[in-house]
Amino acid sequence: MNLAEAIKQCSMDAWETSVPCDVMLGVVTGTDPVKITIGEIKIPAELLYVPEHLTYREEEIKLGVYERTVVINKGLSAGDEVIVMRKSGGGGYAVIGKL
Repeated sequence: MNLAEAIKQCSMDAWETSVPCDVMLGVVTGTDPVKITIGEIKIPAELLYVPEHLTYREEEIKLGVYERTVVINKGLSAGDEVIVMRKSGGGGYAVIGKL
């Protein structure tokens, strides 16, 4: 690496560390576990942080003698477009919401 390339690399590294996060659009490609693709990049499930309001949840409701299971949150489905925030350096991805 020559001096010009080293200076360019240092400035790019400094710029990337000064930006706390990137906001991107992705597509849900799987749900158990959640898989999201951003462009050509497939995000591994262990790097995804999905908030509770975007996960499937059901509860059993009892009213007197009646019992029924009700879906509280439908969760994410394959094909859903989501807003994803990438932590600086790519250490994790938080799903912010569904479009």
